[in-house]
Amino acid sequence: RNCVVTIYKLRDSKTPSWFRAGAKERSPVSHGCKYSREGGVAIGMTGTILVVEDQDSARESLCELLAAEGYQVEQAADGAAGIGLVDKTDFDIVLTDLKLPGQDGIAVLKHAREVAPQTFVMIMTAYGSLDSAIEAMRLGAQDYILKPLIIDEVLHKARRLMEHRSLAWEIQMLRTEVSKHFSPT
Repeated sequence: RNCVVTIYKLRDSKTPSWFRAGAKERSPVSHGCKYSREGGVAIGMTGTILVVEDQDSARESLCELLAAEGYQVEQAADGAAGIGLVDKTDFDIVLTDLKLPGQDGIAVLKHAREVAPQTFVMIMTAYGSLDSAIEAMRLGAQDYILKPLIIDEVLHKARRLMEHRSLAWEIQMLRTEVSKHFSPT
């Protein structure tokens, strides 16, 4: 079976100019779908994502798109609120803007790496520089995305990180099973 082809209307009066679509039509094989081992049936991608963005319309649009892909999405309007949510919830991915009021995206990244090292962090910014990208990656960010956001790129990166997390979990479970059955006693 295939996932449903979804067409989004991405440009309206509430959508900021930096928030744009890469390709408006998405193929059934690409976004938000993965195949289970049982018969290749398409199932929706799931996971929890925190979006930390100070522009209300951008944050809400991004949250709606991620939720439409099957993710559970929470949102924060500033770095302090994002840090508070990271303390309370085990997120798979934190997608944070670099420039935020109060505590910035680097503070969110550092906190997430400290209290939830299994959480992947993606930094997004309209003020990208080589120095800020290097700093973010050095501090443990999995990705660095420049605005204007290309929706297909964001969705692809989120899906890739979810698949990576799923594979890491599966490897850990297999190692546990192998050690139970084959450990020297």
